Amino acid sequence: MKNKEKNIPNKIKGTIYGALVGNTLASAAIGMTHKDILATCGINGLKQLTSSLSKSTYQNHEPGKLLADYYQMQALITPILNSPNSFTQGKFDQDSIVKSLVQLLGNEAFLDANPSLSALIALRKMTENTDYCLIGEESIHASGALRSLAIGLLPKDKYNLIDLALAQANLTYDDSQMQASSAVIVNSISFLLTNDLTSPDSVKAYINTQMDLATQISPKFADAWDNVAPDLDYSEEALVLPYSLINILPTVDELVPSAVGIFLIFRNNFESACANAAIAGGATDMAGFLVGGLAGAYNGFDAIPSRWLEKLTHKDEINNLVNNIIGLWDI
Repeated sequence: MKNKEKNIPNKIKGTIYGALVGNTLASAAIGMTHKDILATCGINGLKQLTSSLSKSTYQNHEPGKLLADYYQMQALITPILNSPNSFTQGKFDQDSIVKSLVQLLGNEAFLDANPSLSALIALRKMTENTDYCLIGEESIHASGALRSLAIGLLPKDKYNLIDLALAQANLTYDDSQMQASSAVIVNSISFLLTNDLTSPDSVKAYINTQMDLATQISPKFADAWDNVAPDLDYSEEALVLPYSLINILPTVDELVPSAVGIFLIFRNNFESACANAAIAGGATDMAGFLVGGLAGAYNGFDAIPSRWLEKLTHKDEINNLVNNIIGLWDI
């Protein structure tokens, strides 16, 4: 077994747990501006899992609570884990995915976990098989791309990860930007399981690889991706969040490049990456989910602060999900 393969189980666990702690940490400040978050938290920012801040748009947030992004990801990956041979190269059991997403709409835990209106509309559109056209922010709301994150943890010698990412996006969204962002997220997670970003050149090579993928699917999303912190120095960890990465909108064309930018400039420090996503402002919950997932895939489970893990709920359920994904790998 190669050394990199030995780390894969730890990185798979790091991806799932990283996304969840990043999500719940950052959900305390949903909808607040970067300035308001700092004014509320002080110079140290958000370093503890806490209840909602005073101006958050999600006042029912509880420390460690699993949120809507987790339940959507779980609903998407579970049918693949239950019937892995139905999704291997060239296969996509659409009926089982649709059934799982339909069941999600009846899941009280999901409905209590702050799902966005855009996500609910998209799922309802699929459930009712309507011709209703999602427009504007609804058509490219980042929740539709974030749910594909766990697909990137599947072994790519058995599964065509990009095809799975595109197929899942097509179930509920018609916009090519949603398809491209899903593909980039999946491809990024898969890349980070076995590759390093130890130099500025390797970071730029990673960005260019994802740029090429995005261009093939959606030139419009590729234009947004082209703005992944082009003026940043990747040679050392940033001291503060750059202006270009604050007050993040919830659409894929802004959230995905911004979250990747935050990850890249804090990539060697899991805690700093998630803490900065939490204070970025705007759609902090989704930014925290993606930054945490990327940082967990890169640094592994052992890099996640124990004080965050201790407060996370449903650990038996999460461990079961992690172990089932690891079980697909021949390692």
